[in-house]
Parts: sequence; C-alpha cells; structure tokens
Amino acid sequence: EGVGPGALMSKAPPPAPALIAQWQAEQVATVRRYRNHPSILFWCISNEGLQGDARNPEKIAIFRDIIAAVRQADPTRPIIQTSGDLDYAHNADIEDVHAYWGWYESSSYVNEYTHPMRGLSGTPGHAFLNEECAVPYQNTDTGGVHPAYIGRYSAHPWVGEFGVTNADPACFAEHIRAEAKLKSEKLRYQRAEQPTAGALLFANTTWVKNVLTRPPSQWQPFPVYDAVKQGYAPVLLAWGTSQSVFFAGDSIRTRLYVVNDDADFRDLKNLSAQVEVLGAAGRSLLTQSVSLGDVDYYAVRHWPLTLRMPTPAGSSMSMVPASVRLRLWCGTKLVSENSYPVRIATHEWAAGGGPPLTVVAEGCDPAIMTQLKLMGLQRFSLSAATAGAIKADVVLLGPQATAINPVAARAVLKPGGRLIVLEQGFHAERFFPDLIPTNSAAPAQTSPDAPLNDFMYEKSASSQPASARVDEEFVEMLGWAQKRPIFAGLAAMDWKWWAQGAGRPAYVGSATHRVDVRNPAVIPLGRFLQPHFYWSGNLEKVYAAKLSYPVFAVRRAWGDLLVCELDLSESVAHDPRAARTLKNMMRQPL
Repeated sequence: EGVGPGALMSKAPPPAPALIAQWQAEQVATVRRYRNHPSILFWCISNEGLQGDARNPEKIAIFRDIIAAVRQADPTRPIIQTSGDLDYAHNADIEDVHAYWGWYESSSYVNEYTHPMRGLSGTPGHAFLNEECAVPYQNTDTGGVHPAYIGRYSAHPWVGEFGVTNADPACFAEHIRAEAKLKSEKLRYQRAEQPTAGALLFANTTWVKNVLTRPPSQWQPFPVYDAVKQGYAPVLLAWGTSQSVFFAGDSIRTRLYVVNDDADFRDLKNLSAQVEVLGAAGRSLLTQSVSLGDVDYYAVRHWPLTLRMPTPAGSSMSMVPASVRLRLWCGTKLVSENSYPVRIATHEWAAGGGPPLTVVAEGCDPAIMTQLKLMGLQRFSLSAATAGAIKADVVLLGPQATAINPVAARAVLKPGGRLIVLEQGFHAERFFPDLIPTNSAAPAQTSPDAPLNDFMYEKSASSQPASARVDEEFVEMLGWAQKRPIFAGLAAMDWKWWAQGAGRPAYVGSATHRVDVRNPAVIPLGRFLQPHFYWSGNLEKVYAAKLSYPVFAVRRAWGDLLVCELDLSESVAHDPRAARTLKNMMRQPL
C-alpha cells in the first residue's frame, strides 16, 4: 500500500515539498525494483492517504503527479490512488474504499448489501475494490480489544465497558464472531442483487491467539476463525435470518441460500438440505429436509424455509442454548455444513410470574397489550381509571400517548408507584425538564446512512441534542454486573440486535436522551454511544459528551419515573429478551 501510508490524511496541510519529492522517488524506486514480479497485480500509492480530506485539490494534485511517475515506470499495471478513499478526480484506475461494518459503522445485522453503498461501490465508471472489509481487531495475547482502540472508545458502541483493558474478552470475541460470519454470508448470497467478485476480510492476523508472540504449537484460533471458515466455505449453505434468540413453538419464516463457488467449478445437481435444531448436549430436537434441485457454478439460489422452534428442556426457566445445523447433500454426498448458535425460551418464561399488579396502559402498541395480558396484569385505560377512581401500581404510557399530561398520569398512580414512558422520543422530555443539560441543542434525527463527518477531526460534542431519534444496535446495560432487577434473566449483551419480525433490521432502540446523570435522583440503566471513526482532541471528554441514555429512572417524591426508548413494541412478540425486559420493567426494575 505504497511507501507513504497516511501521508496526506486528515485536514492537516500537506508536508513540505521536499518530503513529497522524497516520497515520489521512493515510490518509483519500489516499482522499478518489483515490476518484473508476475505476482503483482496492481500498484497502490498510499493507504488511507486522504481520509477526511478526499476532495482537497492540492492533495489530489500531489497524488496525480506520483501516479504519473509510477505509470511511466510501469505502464502495464493498474493503479490505486490510495486505498480506503474514493478517487473523485479519477486519477487512477481502481478505487478502494474500506468498510468497517460492525466496528466504525453500522453492522451486518442492519445492513443489506443489495444496493450501492459506501464500501460496496465507488464513483461511476471506476473499477472498485474493498481491501479492508474489516471486523474489529482482537489483542492476539488476550482476545480482548486491541490496545490501540481502547483509548479511542472504538469497542464501546458494541460491548460497552467490556471493551476496556482487563475486561472479560468473551463479549468482544462473540461480537466479532457474529458480525464476521453474518457479513461473510450476506456479502455472498446478496451478490445476486449487488454484484461483487468477493470480499477481503481484514485482518486475519488477529483471529488467532498468540500468533505474534508464541510458536505455532501454542496458537489458538479465536471464535471468528471458524465462523469465517463456515462463511467462506466454497459451497455455502446459509439461512437468511440474523435472529439468534427464539420463542419455543414459534414458526420462523426465512430463506435457505446456496452459493456455489465450488473449488472445481462444478455445477451441483440433485441437492437437498437437512435442517436440525440441536440441544446443548448435541441431541437432535428437530429435523426437517428440503429438496433444492440444481445450482450451477457461481450461481446463488434461495428457497423458502419455515421452521417451528422446538421446546428444549429448561426453556420455561431460562433462555436455553441450542444450535441450528445445516447440511447440504448432493445425492448421498455431504457437500457443505454450517451452524448457528441460538437460544430458546418459552413465552411463559418471558412473561409469567410475579404478584398481581394494577396497570393503567395508554397509547401502547397491540403487541405490548398482548404481553401485559400474558403477564396476568389487571389493565385499565387512563379514562377508565380516572372515572373509576382507580389507583395503579404502574402507569404505562406508550408511543401513542404523547399528549398525556404528566399531572394527569400521576393522578391515577398509587403513592410510590411507577410511571413508565415508553418509546416517546423527545416527547418524553415533558416528564424530566429539570434534568436536561443546559448546553443541549434542539431535538435531532440521525440515520445509519447519514454522512460520516467525525473522522479524525471532530473535537467535541458540546451541542448534542437533549433527545435524538437514532437507530440503536446495542444499548449498554448499566448495573448488569450488580444484578439490577431490570436485567433479571438476561445476559450482559442482551440489549443488542433484537428480532423485530418480517426480516426487519435488528435494532434494539430508536431514540435516546441526554440527562444529568450526576443528579443523585437519576439512575442510568441503558447507555448508548454511536459507532464512530476516530476522534481528536481530549478523547475522554469527547466520549463523555457523546454518551446518551435510552433507558433511565428518576426517583421522585411521588414515586419512580422510568423512561425507555428500547424498541419493545416491535420486538416483544418476536424476541424473548425484549419480552423479558418488559416483564422486568413492569414488575420491579430497580
């Protein structure tokens, strides 16, 4: 990637002309030295040399001169201007844009690689390459976050405080495994809609423990290693859902995909698939077969799959680990095999149990009302409670109750009761105006497809809005290790990648708030940090300024206020983790 990697990166001005001349001389010398090697496919002038400043005409002119000199030294090979950045001036022959989905950017759990997008396509008329279709880097000695990224808070958007030094690396390792596997599979089976010639995952050096410090006999693959081997099997059999936690007895409707990249270029005939759900001990809980037919070489085909999840022993008491195993047969010969770790729980576990409660529910989605019924709660509307002088243990105001006055809501609440404001976004601010930081900006809305504008040069976030509409893939569970009741029955990463049904993106939340968590009355329960590129300035202060809270409680004289922006309405019917979260909120979250 050139002899001057990162030479013109960021908004900083170019180096002195003498250094540019030396860079060009060394680049040309390197080309002359190696140009007769047949293994070289193309030349690259720099790595990420225009990050944050890709349209700067002065820097583009510098690259143009170096590219001209390289062409003169070797006119036979194509050239990349700088890997990682678009070539807006079309100085070179190939564009290379790096994409760190599931690290600096949104993950494969919400991305669909079916259309042109950053990292999957370049400017019109250019050949395109993504040399760093990357997953996060593990520390090869510990399996945790690579030390270079801890101080940059790169892992916090995905694993929270499990992304720091000396934290248990298991959560980070699982994030990498899950993202790498889904990314590998999606990029392959979605190429029928957005053509690609492959994907170069990066960096496989970090997929093996001890690879840099000990002899090969002591190397140990991290979970991502086997996940990518499955995702990159020459003939891929995959299912098309990102869901990994299921209700027992639910019918899962998805697709089976076959991608035929057979190593011997063969068309495959008379294919069939076997789908099994295996219990924790490997015992088969369900088996079904699907006749597939033929798949030509390099073709991608898919078939509908409906799978009724079995009820493993113990799933009425917890989320039970299991696995889904896929096997592809060509006649009687096993061609490919794939597997997915899953967890299964019953509706009774997610909703049942607990003392009777009187609930006033207003403006809630039908899925929420169904869950309240499964919980056996006595339910009233606000008008019925007001007319009947009914006092509730819990008042639940859903997303359609944004016009309800706080005083009217508290009027039907028992002393010491709980008022839950669910999925109301900036409308929820009327319940805590005294807790909004004084330097907050107006409400904002962001999108996972919004331009990335904080790479390398954003120094502060002092004007962050008090409330923001933002799609969240992960919300950090604050107090999980201390066993707060709101997290009962849940694992540390269970506010992440919730199923929302009908193949929708696996978001877990849809809004967030900045509140004064230094106030002793405030109990932060869920913390959010947007995935980001690099920051500059005082990174600790930038991190603190960018934090927000989709879930928090406030101790008031009249009782407890609980604000929750998790996507419970969309997920409780599909994901046991969401249903259990609602149960815990209703019963005793604090």
